[in-house]
Amino acid sequence: MFFDPRPKEKREDLFDRERELERFSDALAYSPLILILGARRMGKTSLMNVALKESRQPYVIIDLRGLPYNPSRADLLRRFETGFKKASKNWRSSLLDALSKVNGIS
Repeated sequence: MFFDPRPKEKREDLFDRERELERFSDALAYSPLILILGARRMGKTSLMNVALKESRQPYVIIDLRGLPYNPSRADLLRRFETGFKKASKNWRSSLLDALSKVNGIS
C-alpha cells in the first residue's frame, strides 16, 4: 500500500527493494548481527519486517528508540520484555522451554 506511513510487512507493499531483500536474506544465513543503516523514513523497518517474515526463522524485535544515552538495566529489561511479548507465540513457548533447561535460568 503506497502513501501509508506505517512500516510495511508484505513484499508487494515495498517498492524497488528486491536487491536489499536478497542481501538481507543472504545475511540471515551467515551473520549473527545485521545492521540496516540509512536516513530516517527510508524504509529500514519495512525492509526488516518483510525479510524476517519471509525467512520463517524465529526472531524478536527489540525497539530501543527513545532510550536515554545510558539506559538503566530496568529500562533495557522492559524493552526486551516488550519484544518477547510481541514475538510469535508459536516459537516463544519452545524458546522458554529450552531456556528453562539452562542452569541458572528459571
